[in-house]
Amino acid sequence: MSVSVAAICNKALTLLGANRITDLDDDSLEAKLCKEHFSDVRDELLRSHPWKFALGRASLSASSTAPAWGWTYQYPLPNDCLRVVGVEGQEQDDWTEEGRMLMTDSEVANIKYIKRIETVGSFDPNFTAVLALDLAIALSYALTTSQGLRADIAKLREEKVKEARTYSAQSGVGDRVYADDWLNSRW
Repeated sequence: MSVSVAAICNKALTLLGANRITDLDDDSLEAKLCKEHFSDVRDELLRSHPWKFALGRASLSASSTAPAWGWTYQYPLPNDCLRVVGVEGQEQDDWTEEGRMLMTDSEVANIKYIKRIETVGSFDPNFTAVLALDLAIALSYALTTSQGLRADIAKLREEKVKEARTYSAQSGVGDRVYADDWLNSRW
């Protein structure tokens, strides 16, 4: 089966024992609920973990307006940025994300970030499986009113998300950790 929004929704609906859809614009309760929830559930799941397929990099240009206080520079984030994962050459406490801006004292801001991916064909298959489970959880009460079914799907989701995150972490080379005096002190 080809990957489409409707296909992902149908996986969720099947878990609930609900009627399948052909399109999000179908005139059915299932399609209307899928259309209402899909984008939010997708973005929440993307934001929850640095999925390798959803990582992007950007060199930001400083805003002409400096922050009112606390930081020297502010940089507008890319439109597709769901969360900044890191800033090149800076520790976590050397920058902060406020609204749609990155605040820092650095004159240069090269970021690694989680992108909003809307093309479902670009999703990792394991991510797609978790997305279907998350969507099933979001739709469960409206379509079944069964708390027990929702709990069963949530339990299955916890197993699947661990597996999906593991596979994502194993894709490619991870970030290098350099030894320093603190790390070496245990020897």
